[in-house]
Amino acid sequence: MKRLMHAEGRSVPRMFVEEIRRSLGDADHLEILDAGCGRGWRLDLDGIPHRITGVDSDAEAVRHRRELVQDLEESYVGDLLDVDLPTSAFDVVHSSFVLEHLSGAEQALDRFFQWLRPGGLLLLEIPDRDSAFGFASRITPFWLHVLYRRYVFHQPTAGKPGHAPYPTFYDPVTSARGMREYCRVHGHAILQEYGVPISLARFGRLAPLFTATLKLVELLSVGRLASSHSNLAYVVRKQ
Repeated sequence: MKRLMHAEGRSVPRMFVEEIRRSLGDADHLEILDAGCGRGWRLDLDGIPHRITGVDSDAEAVRHRRELVQDLEESYVGDLLDVDLPTSAFDVVHSSFVLEHLSGAEQALDRFFQWLRPGGLLLLEIPDRDSAFGFASRITPFWLHVLYRRYVFHQPTAGKPGHAPYPTFYDPVTSARGMREYCRVHGHAILQEYGVPISLARFGRLAPLFTATLKLVELLSVGRLASSHSNLAYVVRKQ
């Protein structure tokens, strides 16, 4: 299997913007779909004419984005597997930590590329289901994820409408192996692929225990479940 590069010290949003400028910088303006738009937008596209369309199944998150952030030209409340969007309408599809929440993630990818114009970019962030962190997330119940955010990260709104976490499925395509195979079969070009380590600073005094637990999972899996990263970042071009 191809060795995964690590994005230590590298900002994923900045990497996405750099690729947009490099690959699509000559466009008069860009049509961007934020698939699973949530409550905010992390890409600084200052100087790049663009308009953003947002889709999310969480009506409260869409309302927040539309009324408070006010960066969406159009918005839809609906499931990515059902929402009706025009074919080849977007230069960029951005999806950040969404596919792991879908039972049918590969079908969602099919739709992303259907909505992209030829030569358009998919900017994708997903947890790696085959990392030590991803494995731990897969085998623990959702209610524990909610309590974890509320009492370890001190997020009292965690799990409430419009607020993470959301239930996860971790379909096989939400992995480095799965993404590479998907792009190979469908003929799309992976321009950038990085393993992104989890930020330990947010764990405070629990960081050493958390690190040791992930390393133990990696050891018990005989290296199959890596502890060096938790997430994956991709830039994929539609051929």
